[in-house]
Amino acid sequence: MASPWENKTILIIDDHQRARDEAQRAAEALSLQVVAAIDSGLQALKYIEEFEPPDFIALDIIMPEMDGIECYTKLRDLGVRSRILLISALSSEARVVQAFEQEIPAECFVAKPVTVESLERHLRVLHSLPALDESRPLLQASEPAPMDTDPHLEKPDSEV
Repeated sequence: MASPWENKTILIIDDHQRARDEAQRAAEALSLQVVAAIDSGLQALKYIEEFEPPDFIALDIIMPEMDGIECYTKLRDLGVRSRILLISALSSEARVVQAFEQEIPAECFVAKPVTVESLERHLRVLHSLPALDESRPLLQASEPAPMDTDPHLEKPDSEV
């Protein structure tokens, strides 16, 4: 039986080599074609400008130079129609998902380490969602996440 991912492509973006390797192994085990494994959001944007966008993008949230949220925003603004998974060691924590749930569906977050099972589960859900669309709202990278998403965080004095 052929894999449903056999003719699908994925771009992996993570600043840690080990995380890129784990994601690549999981993707290849699902018969996804890994078009590139890149270590920064800036390199990802250059790749997208030069080559056809892949079906999926696995994008680390926390990276130097350009974080995953800023890269996501720029990809959306460029009109890239790839479906994007945001990956982070923190993505399983409710406060990370809550901070972005109004802009990015919770199904788009996957926790590190990326395994075959977690990747396939998220790809199946993500594949059923609309592709990245410039009309979809998203927090700007410069905007702070709402303070009230975690009851343990104190509000600034001006809000008390």
